[in-house]
Amino acid sequence: MAQANFSLGQVNLTGYLNVTARNTLDLTTVVQRQQINLTTYPAPNISFPNLPSGIYQFDFYNATDVNNITGLLYSSYTVKVQDNVLATEKRIYTGGGGMSYDPPAGASNIPDAYLNGKNVVSVSAEGFRALDPLSEYSLIAGGGIRLLLGKTLADGEKMAVDISYMVPVTTTTGVGLFQGAVTITESAKTLDSSHYNKLLYCESGTTRQVIMLPFISSMPDGAFFYPMTHGGTQYQTKFITQGSDRINFCHGDHPEITLGIGEYLWIEKRGTKFRVLDCAPGLYAVGEKMGGDILTRPNTIPEDDRIVDGDDIPRLYYWLNLFMPITQKIVITDSALNSYARPAGREGAFITCSDSKRFRMPNTQGLYKKGLNSFTNYGSDATRPYDYPGGVQPAQVGESMATLMGKTVKKSGNCYPNYGISWVGRYRNT
Repeated sequence: MAQANFSLGQVNLTGYLNVTARNTLDLTTVVQRQQINLTTYPAPNISFPNLPSGIYQFDFYNATDVNNITGLLYSSYTVKVQDNVLATEKRIYTGGGGMSYDPPAGASNIPDAYLNGKNVVSVSAEGFRALDPLSEYSLIAGGGIRLLLGKTLADGEKMAVDISYMVPVTTTTGVGLFQGAVTITESAKTLDSSHYNKLLYCESGTTRQVIMLPFISSMPDGAFFYPMTHGGTQYQTKFITQGSDRINFCHGDHPEITLGIGEYLWIEKRGTKFRVLDCAPGLYAVGEKMGGDILTRPNTIPEDDRIVDGDDIPRLYYWLNLFMPITQKIVITDSALNSYARPAGREGAFITCSDSKRFRMPNTQGLYKKGLNSFTNYGSDATRPYDYPGGVQPAQVGESMATLMGKTVKKSGNCYPNYGISWVGRYRNT
């Protein structure tokens, strides 16, 4: 079923606005009728849901009496209402690549359930023409491409598959800024048209919550979601896109965006992207080091060498992998993470895994902060074994002897004594 919507703006009428919908195959029958109180809603948005596909005539009447179901005819519109539209997409495969659907290097079969039920328009090899569907490739039952004539996908070689498929058409509906509220308690949820232009209370009963956005090609311009995370037991709520869709945020296009505890986000479909129009300030602070006063401060993690799962705290994991330079973190395998001994001077570094999402926080317990000699020219301080952010400087005041009241005593010094100040090194995971 399809849906037709009208956003009228200020109509400068009084009384009631009556709108009727008739299928042009039978103009004698009113399929649906809407009545709007213009005193309450002077700039109405009007929705006609669950319409069979077809061409409809919408008539707009103004009446002063609530019991008058028509009134003075002001205007008529003829609109083609569709319930599906053709979407196109280009899917890239890399031999030996890191995506879950990438085939191993040297493979001729490329199984991918995502292609099941979709129309494969063309298959193009890297640096080559489109392949002939009659002799150079065939389709795999259940989804996928089989290369023929001895063709394989070498390590690092790419292949592009153009596909098309029908997706539902829905449009913005309702009256006012928010058209209701929905509470999402599931740990995994895919949004659809029933969530458009609504407050989304993200309140999972588990420690993880992942919400998938609809295909952007199925959404009208201006449709938005406004999630909030003031309830639930999830550590964070991650929003992910489908296919090649991206979220434009903070000078970049991203496949995901994550909310911490007590945060909000206005994400809207504009053109070919999702765009963030408003958000909690914490979304910009991911990776920011701060001095904590209490251990339970929301959206922060103490630098106490703890092991963190990136699926629990996806925002900090995303920042560590995409934005932190490789020179400022230690990368090992997951099997070595639990017992790994930090190199001297790197107590302040993150430890990440090349084969899992787990990572270890820095361990700055008992240490003081000290700025680098240069914030732009790392390696200029010979007194630091590791002159990068996260490096630790050895004690700078050594032992000395002194005479006190006729006796020789020994003094010792340290640039980072364990002193009882109200400072807890923490990283923002927001």
